[in-house]
Amino acid sequence: MKMYVFESEPWVKAAWTVVGTHPECVWIQGLLTPEKAGDHVDAEIISSDVSVLDATALAPFKQLRFIALRSTGTDQVDLEYCRSRNIAVSNVPAYARNAVAEHVFALLLALGRHLLSVERFKLMKKGVVIINTARGDVVDSQALLEALASGKVAGAGLGVA
Repeated sequence: MKMYVFESEPWVKAAWTVVGTHPECVWIQGLLTPEKAGDHVDAEIISSDVSVLDATALAPFKQLRFIALRSTGTDQVDLEYCRSRNIAVSNVPAYARNAVAEHVFALLLALGRHLLSVERFKLMKKGVVIINTARGDVVDSQALLEALASGKVAGAGLGVA
């Protein structure tokens, strides 16, 4: 059984090797594109993360039986085309849930000092509730006090000083 692993960084191959028994794998660092598909038509399994696997990209794979996505979504795959050709598709629905949430908070914190300033409070709907558990100068304290006094902010929960 021949498997092509696209978008594979060297560490992915190293991790796979530790697992042990597996089909014959060909490791490709780039994306699977319709132009490159002709070079890999003997694939029975394709593993991909972000390649667009539409009918055009998949048509050359006459022996393809399974697509193993290394992502949460399947929107990059033409699922109707796969059903019509009896190609099974799997994904990883719980992949990186915590990492995504952590990344969102990191981006919020990276917006800089006084994220919640007088200007930001003016943009908010009246009666919002502010919850801050971040360290550092994320909230302009004076601006928060003014927003609380005016009723713009109905309440604030501050987990750090």
